[in-house]
Amino acid sequence: MEPDNADDDAATKVANKVGAMVARTVGGAGLPTAVYGAAATFGTAGTGTAISTLSGAAATSATTALLGFGSAALGGVVLFGLGVAGAIVAGRYCGKVGGKIVKAVRAAQTDSARDET
Repeated sequence: MEPDNADDDAATKVANKVGAMVARTVGGAGLPTAVYGAAATFGTAGTGTAISTLSGAAATSATTALLGFGSAALGGVVLFGLGVAGAIVAGRYCGKVGGKIVKAVRAAQTDSARDET
């Protein structure tokens, strides 16, 4: 029996939305985390001390100040902006993957049903 096209379209739409939602979550969290980690690992504080040798509030302040070009408050805004940008880009370009997977599975099921008859 052939799958109903309406069901296939609905499943594809749902998979696209779920894929986009997952991609936005990962992209929104991943980009600022990676940038913050790189700044903390390789950056230096305003005093010339390597941020990787600092801990606690001193490390956080030094890292956000580095990202904010001297201002810790601006560094927080930069990290927030990176999260938003990461979510937009990831959702835009990775969201269609779920629908493609559903279509491939449906095609495989159809081919399998044809082979059985």
